[in-house]
Parts: sequence; C-alpha cells; structure tokens
Amino acid sequence: MVMKIVLIIHTHQYNSVKVYQSQFIIFFIPNAATSSINPGFNESHWTLKDDNGNIIKSRINNANSTIYRDTVNLPDGCYEFTMDDDGCDGLSWWAYQYYTVNPGTGVIRFNKISPAIPIKIFNGDFGCQVTERFIVNSTLTSIKKTESITKFMLYPNPASSKINVLFDMDEQQTINYVITDITGKEVKAGTFSNIGSDVYPIEVDNLLSGMYFITCNFEKGGSVTKKFIIEK
Repeated sequence: MVMKIVLIIHTHQYNSVKVYQSQFIIFFIPNAATSSINPGFNESHWTLKDDNGNIIKSRINNANSTIYRDTVNLPDGCYEFTMDDDGCDGLSWWAYQYYTVNPGTGVIRFNKISPAIPIKIFNGDFGCQVTERFIVNSTLTSIKKTESITKFMLYPNPASSKINVLFDMDEQQTINYVITDITGKEVKAGTFSNIGSDVYPIEVDNLLSGMYFITCNFEKGGSVTKKFIIEK
C-alpha cells in the first residue's frame, strides 16, 4: 500500500516595520470637517498605543483647521498609531471639490524634534482609518533618507487676510517666494530664511479679491507654483 503525503506550506509576506527614535513630534492639522458623531469637533482624531494596548497619548475633540504639535518620548518597544475619521473621507479626498462646502486639506505626519523635518508623512486620503505600526530604538542616531522632499500646501484657500504655507522638506533651507496676479504682475515677494518643515504665515490683507499664484523657489533646487483665491 502506497500512502501519499501532501505537504501544504503557507507563506506570508509582511511589510517592513519602521524604526523611529524615541523622541519625535506628531504634527496634526485637521481639515474643516465637523463631526456628525461628535458635534462641535473635527471628524479626525488619533491614538498612540503600546504593544499591550495601553493608550500612551491621544488627541480627540480637536478644533477644525488648528495646528497641533504633540511631542512624544517613548521607551524602546513596539507601538501602534491610529488615525480615525468619523466621516470616513480622511483628511484630504479628491471628491472634496464636489462637496457643498469644501472642508479643505488636513495633515498628519511625524516630525523630528530638530531640525523640523518629516520622518513619516501620511497619505490624507485614508478613508475611515490609517494605522502605522513601528518600533522605537533609543540607540538609533539617524534615519535613512529615502526621498527628497520639497513641497508645500496652502490653507485656508480661499483666504482673506492671511494664508498659511505648510512646507514639507527633508532638510532646512532658505525659500524665496513670489506672488503674482492672473496677469502675471508681481504683487508680493518675500523670504523664509533657513526654515524646516512647519507652517509659515503670509499676510495678504492688502490684496484684492481674486485669483493669485505663489511660486516658491527652494535653495536646494527646484520651484513649485500653486494657485490660491482671495475672498474679502
């Protein structure tokens, strides 16, 4: 009698787990979408837990379009960061443009303490939830640079008296900016000297209602132009 033995091998593929230094900043700017579940507060909120499920830090009951910087100092171990959105449309969604009231774009990322450069930038189009599982290693002295980042976003847009520029860069640098109207005429210019990834305001209260363009020229190379609206 011949017996057949069938060996079934199951294989699994896991994404590599990120390793971070013990201290970093959780940088969060909600969009302008008010929660229907938690009235009076923004739809988005986050929680940081250790590998035992204990809540280490959280940010709930957040105001719309407000900058939050939370510094964490974590012992070595495994952690899970979760961002939830009550409206299940994330912080930035392509369909926002079709909303009766566009809630704009929010931001969630991890920044180094100094200089203020991002070590993790989350995609804002995450629907109901996005999760980051990571390890903290206090002996880590540097983080490998994986991409060159030189970009920015504007909010609020439309603006009235002030517009904020949020830069994402992987190193500190000086940025020269020029604002032009729809005819190409320069209406304002300025410089941000030796800055990192953070929010920098530009006063635009002297500009008339209409469409404008801002071009940022980065010291380390490259330029980016974005459109914004002034409404008085």
